[in-house]
Amino acid sequence: MTNESGTAGNGRRGKRRALLRRAKAVGIATLDNHELAAIVDHRCAEYVRRTRRLPRLRDAGADDYGNPGRLRLAAAIELGRRTLAEAETEEPMLGPQKTGAYLIRRYGNRPLEHIGALLLDTRNRLLEGGDLILGRGTLDEALAQPRDILRAILRSASRSFVLWHNHPSGDPTPSEQDMAITERMRSAAEIIGVEMLDHVIVTEACYYSFKEHGRL
Repeated sequence: MTNESGTAGNGRRGKRRALLRRAKAVGIATLDNHELAAIVDHRCAEYVRRTRRLPRLRDAGADDYGNPGRLRLAAAIELGRRTLAEAETEEPMLGPQKTGAYLIRRYGNRPLEHIGALLLDTRNRLLEGGDLILGRGTLDEALAQPRDILRAILRSASRSFVLWHNHPSGDPTPSEQDMAITERMRSAAEIIGVEMLDHVIVTEACYYSFKEHGRL
């Protein structure tokens, strides 16, 4: 029994070290929920895997990923961020301010550019599984084929969505390319009877809404 327990403990420590190395290399925000939980504590990981729910963790900020102790704290913070975002999905996404706040908490701190969509029901509530990441990289690369994006939206039976992407630079100001692709996506969605409610650009601290600025 002792040997089995020791082997299991060594296995958990090995997995945690691998996760710590990956988080240090590519950023804490790139890990899945159960991976974040495993860095904090293996029992936390088992809870997330079993219940498919996030534990209620709250803490203050930390960004020194070179220290394993601080990285565990950062993992708990990220879980807390996602817990707040998960709670917001139960309320309607009414207006750019609420949508922007949700997206900042969920995706604003990502070190690489990501593109996604929030799929909404008829009451503007986020559908289950409706918080989608559609691609990684520059916006034109990820949205080269709007029909592929819209196909994913149609599979969900959603008839409205919010497009979003993040600017790791910290400046949410849209480029000419951002504006051109926004119009392209809006037109493509209109043709198939899906409403594009907004396109929101987020950073770690702020957002830009095309709807709020009268550009959609």
